[in-house]
Amino acid sequence: MHRSTRLADHPAKAQLFGELSKHQQRTISQLGTRCSGRPGTVLTREGHAGAEFIIVLEGTVEVRAGDQVLATRGPGDFLGEISLLGLQPRTATVVATTPVVFDVLSRSEFWTLLNEVPELADQLRATMNERLTVVDVDAPDPVFARAS
Repeated sequence: MHRSTRLADHPAKAQLFGELSKHQQRTISQLGTRCSGRPGTVLTREGHAGAEFIIVLEGTVEVRAGDQVLATRGPGDFLGEISLLGLQPRTATVVATTPVVFDVLSRSEFWTLLNEVPELADQLRATMNERLTVVDVDAPDPVFARAS
C-alpha cells in the first residue's frame, strides 16, 4: 500500500473527481491509500462496521447480500458510502472477481473529502438512496437489497 500522490495517477479516479477545481483535486489526491488484491479478496463484509470509502480503479468486484449478487462494479465506481453516511453496518459483502486496484479512504479522510467538496455529498447521498431502494424480488418477502 502507498499514498496516492496525484489525482491524475489513475483515469478512473480522475473520472470521478474530474470536474473539481484544481485546489479540490490537490486536496483529494492527498487522501487515501492505494491497495490491490487478487480475485477472491474481500473488500467489505456484510454486517461489519464500515470505516472506509473505496474507489475501484482497476478490475471488477461483485456486491453480494447473502448468496445473491446484487451488482458488479468496476473502474470509477465507489463503495462504502452507505455505512459511512448512514452510520450503519455494511449492507453487503464486496469481493474482487479479477485482480483489483483501489483507493481506500478512512472515515476521517472521507469526511475531509466531503468538507472539501460538499457537492460530492449530494451525489453520494443520491447513490446511497438508489442502492437502498433496489428491491430483492427473489426473497420470500420483498426486502430492500443492500449494495455496499
